[in-house]
Amino acid sequence: MWGSVLGLACLLAINPVLLALILLVISRPRPVQNLAVCWVGCLITNLPFVLVPLLIMHVMPVFRSTAHDLATAGPNSTARHIQLGMGVLTLAASAVIAVRSRARQRKDVSTPVGNSSSPVLDGDTPTPILLPQGRDRGSAIRRLIDRLNKEWENGSLWVSLVAGMTFLPGPAMVLLVDTTIAASGAPIGTQAIAAIVFVVGMLAVFEITLVSYLLTPAKTQAVLRPLHEWALAHRPQVLAAILAVVGLSLVARGTGVI
Repeated sequence: MWGSVLGLACLLAINPVLLALILLVISRPRPVQNLAVCWVGCLITNLPFVLVPLLIMHVMPVFRSTAHDLATAGPNSTARHIQLGMGVLTLAASAVIAVRSRARQRKDVSTPVGNSSSPVLDGDTPTPILLPQGRDRGSAIRRLIDRLNKEWENGSLWVSLVAGMTFLPGPAMVLLVDTTIAASGAPIGTQAIAAIVFVVGMLAVFEITLVSYLLTPAKTQAVLRPLHEWALAHRPQVLAAILAVVGLSLVARGTGVI
């Protein structure tokens, strides 16, 4: 049991989606603090996500065979079709973000900064352009987006907490881990510990980074600084890449490739 659990945890620890999430969090102000909070967010959702099905298998033994069937779903199962549809939608969202980012870059390059067709007299200041309240800022959705963007730029820790809580392994992987643990026949306490070890091992990259920062903060900051600067400059591309990897993974699972 332990070998299988640790092997699956190591497999998810190098998950491109998880690594991309870490890179996205590092791009924020106070990267180490945000990394720690994101790790806590991952624990908040992943521990119940793994432990609850395991406990259900003990309360309802018949659920164990059902969970195994879901973990090894056939090519024509409903789960495969749902994964395929979600994968296509995620790839579409990734493409939209990438196209908008590219268009914004072209606009910034084509618009010269500080160049004006009419001279500005000394002591005069340009008159700010006021947008109609009803078209832009007056929208509640627009205000919400602006608020979220401001919180992101300011490095608010709750944003990283929510980001960590959104990361979950695939249900098929969780059921595979739980059925492997339940089939071992170990006491329920040992099985619960094994499930916790799986979650902690899955988040090993977070933990290695945080422990490294506590032991050698100067060296860790020297390593994180270039990553932080690069991720900050390429944040839309990183987000589009995360969605692309998630979408390709879902499509692959939905088509039975993996």
